[in-house]
Amino acid sequence: MIWPQFSEFSFGYAFTDNLVNKVLSGIKGVPVFPSLQEEGKAGVGYDVKIPRRSAPLFLQFKLPQIVRRPRNVWGHDLPSPYYRMHLMRKSHSPQHASLLRHAMRGKTVFYVTPEFDRRSELNDFYQNGSVPLRSAFFDPKDIGQIDDGSHHVAYRAGLGIAWLCSRARRLNRHPRAEEMLSDLRTALADATPIDDSQRFFEQLADEVIDTALKTEFEEEEDDDTVEETPSFPVQRDPEAERRRLAPFRDRLGPGRFAAFVSHLYLDCALVIVGRDD
Repeated sequence: MIWPQFSEFSFGYAFTDNLVNKVLSGIKGVPVFPSLQEEGKAGVGYDVKIPRRSAPLFLQFKLPQIVRRPRNVWGHDLPSPYYRMHLMRKSHSPQHASLLRHAMRGKTVFYVTPEFDRRSELNDFYQNGSVPLRSAFFDPKDIGQIDDGSHHVAYRAGLGIAWLCSRARRLNRHPRAEEMLSDLRTALADATPIDDSQRFFEQLADEVIDTALKTEFEEEEDDDTVEETPSFPVQRDPEAERRRLAPFRDRLGPGRFAAFVSHLYLDCALVIVGRDD
């Protein structure tokens, strides 16, 4: 397998910086990082200043496999070279199911993957602020539910179409930045004024935890593995889970705690997008 010359972290950092500082025209972006480095300093790290009308954006960054000489076994018509963004198997993780559930609850959620693969390209695009414009965005709702087989999304730079494989199915949404920005503007149009940012982040964290626990329970319930002694799935108590995480919440503050659980349960970076009245 051939992979990009840069790390997922480098891509995610360059993307987020460009999105917040270059791409969001008329929208303010606030990336939230769950860092403990400023822990214990008076007045630092316990709140994140956000616009009065804000909405969360959940981004899962993925690096694609580069396909240069395909065997044409998937049934799509993408010319090579193209990219494959692999999805996590259900038996390995409920990751996709959690992202899908969160998106179905009205949250703005995207897989984000580059349409380039050389380190020099990442550097050049980062310098001119165009990493998000050179990336592909995939809505979990467009992908839909997947079984425990091997699945990936196949796409080609600049082509504007993509396929879900193993059984090739063309995805409906255009995977370019314009679709993502349209979703953000829709979310902000529906956003109510925020009078208490602490409560905003607390509710956001509660929703992420609830999404993860319900998905975990349903995945266990659907598992038809035969056992000598049948066991019945039991949904973890959300309140018990919050108590277990309380030390992190106290150390991080409400904003960074929301980012922490977004990464812990959804493997997503959290960006707050908004506008002031």
